[in-house]
Amino acid sequence: MGRRDIFGELMEGAAAMKAHREGKITLRTHKLDPAPLPKVALKLIELLGAELLLANRRVEEAAFVAVPTRLARAVLRLVSEAAASDGAARSQVP
Repeated sequence: MGRRDIFGELMEGAAAMKAHREGKITLRTHKLDPAPLPKVALKLIELLGAELLLANRRVEEAAFVAVPTRLARAVLRLVSEAAASDGAARSQVP
């Protein structure tokens, strides 16, 4: 990548503005090249979507669910995680 000519770019922009003001450049007379799509990994988009969904659920639960219900859900989640990680820990929830 070479050095940029900032002054030249500014002068080119000024000339284009002048031509536009004079009516020489319009959307009908000038074609724009569409910008290329950025290369983003699909996996990154999936991970960000999953994180956004999880954050949204946490905010909804904090805003709309009563504290005793949130506490009960947290205890049940911790018990099930402990049972899954340690096969000996068995608990029964009525």
